Amino acid sequence: MPRTFLVTRPNHELVTNYLYFYSQALIDFAKKKQYLVTDLAGKLANPKEFHKQIKNIFLLILLNGHGSPHIITGWNNQPLITAPVSDYDFHSAIVYARSCQSGKALGPYLLKKNARVFIGYRDNYIFITTEGQSPDKDVLAKLFLGPSNLIVKNLLNGRNVQKSDQKSRQAVQNNIRKVLKSRLQNRQQIAAFLWHNINCQVVLGDDQSKVSGISA
Repeated sequence: MPRTFLVTRPNHELVTNYLYFYSQALIDFAKKKQYLVTDLAGKLANPKEFHKQIKNIFLLILLNGHGSPHIITGWNNQPLITAPVSDYDFHSAIVYARSCQSGKALGPYLLKKNARVFIGYRDNYIFITTEGQSPDKDVLAKLFLGPSNLIVKNLLNGRNVQKSDQKSRQAVQNNIRKVLKSRLQNRQQIAAFLWHNINCQVVLGDDQSKVSGISA
């Protein structure tokens, strides 16, 4: 079976524009690893296109967008998945939702809809941006979004979910230490937000799973 990767990445405002940018690096990496990538970028991250694509089998799914306990959105905050309304079959996919509060109700619901693993956040996922900076030059945003990218990058590299989650958490912890030793004016608040993300990051399902199968 070909290795397939689905990404949703709207970019209709500041937050989603950052997620859009950081997802591009993962798409490029996946293609180098010979994954077949379906990229629902910008306006393509809409309910009609998502409904069309989710009928296919994807081994790994990355969902970027605003959310709530029951909803993950796409372009212009249109709901792509709503628990318990959306009746999709996730065909044993590993799903990572970079979306606020998605680990509360939506994550458990996706497991009922045959997702093998759900990775997400049971509270708000927070990152800080620097006013006037573009995503590629924003050092503050990288402290947050860099570690979250590691979840997907490690999965694409063949590591299991548990290890991929651990690598991400370790990177956040390293960034906390780096921030606290820095001269950043708001270093205590930045460190607190980073720690918040670790505390609300959740893995549901079989954490020994790999994109290509089950690890020993």
